Amino acid sequence: MHAAVAPGSTVSVTNKDSVTHTLTATGGQFDTGDIGAGQTKTFTAPSKAGTYDYICNIHQYMMGTIVVS
Repeated sequence: MHAAVAPGSTVSVTNKDSVTHTLTATGGQFDTGDIGAGQTKTFTAPSKAGTYDYICNIHQYMMGTIVVS
């Protein structure tokens, strides 16, 4: 998945699955922690423009990219 956000913006993530996931930057810039089924968590996007890869720490084959611009 690919998402574009403004620098420093608040990003909301909703888990619409039936199992827990995370949204964790592979470079350590952000991490939602565990997001249970049906829950929403927020994090602050990096303040520096760029492309940030993320994974689910629980299911590491699940991945995406956030573009801060």
